[in-house]
Amino acid sequence: MVRQTTASLLEDGWLGAMASSELLRARDVNGCYPDSAADVDVFPPFSPSHVQMSVSVGITACMALHWKLVIDTSDAPTLADFWAAALGYEVEDQSTLIDRLLAAGQLDDSVVTEHRGRRTFRGFAAIRHPDDPFDRDTGVGQGRRVLFQDVPEPKTVKNRLHIDVHAGAEGLAALVERLESLGATRIREFDKGPAGHWWVMRDPEGNEFCAAQ
Repeated sequence: MVRQTTASLLEDGWLGAMASSELLRARDVNGCYPDSAADVDVFPPFSPSHVQMSVSVGITACMALHWKLVIDTSDAPTLADFWAAALGYEVEDQSTLIDRLLAAGQLDDSVVTEHRGRRTFRGFAAIRHPDDPFDRDTGVGQGRRVLFQDVPEPKTVKNRLHIDVHAGAEGLAALVERLESLGATRIREFDKGPAGHWWVMRDPEGNEFCAAQ
């Protein structure tokens, strides 16, 4: 039997290799891993199904999780263009990755399309904050990111989650006009004085969002 701490497993890359193993499922309900004092018993032949964890102390180290916002669409590339222009984000360029996968025979032509002269994955598009890091080999953002994915069903009810776009130096009126010029539609204005001033709007596919001062 080989005994390793959680810290040494992280250094060895075990946690990444065991994404679906009992090791990762040993997290608590808050998504936290045991701290470095916790022991992990690894039994030969070192497969994920042979990993056991016994926590000798309380959970102390919580890792903030990376996340992205995913929006259902009927035309992912077009809506990605709208939101990139609205937020000042950049549309991810994954054409280098696609070309490499096609050349290696690892990707079928049927899942690839072209948008604005660039190869993209059919039914998918993403935008990223221009100041955040990104993987230059894949084009995938590693910070603030929005992914758009085509789905067969249309939007039918009000969103339970929406984006608030905050006006900068341009001011709220100019922001709303700019968003309208990109294809958004204003619905209703709310002016609560010191409590806030905003417009409820819809993007080109009818998703509600707010433009706020």
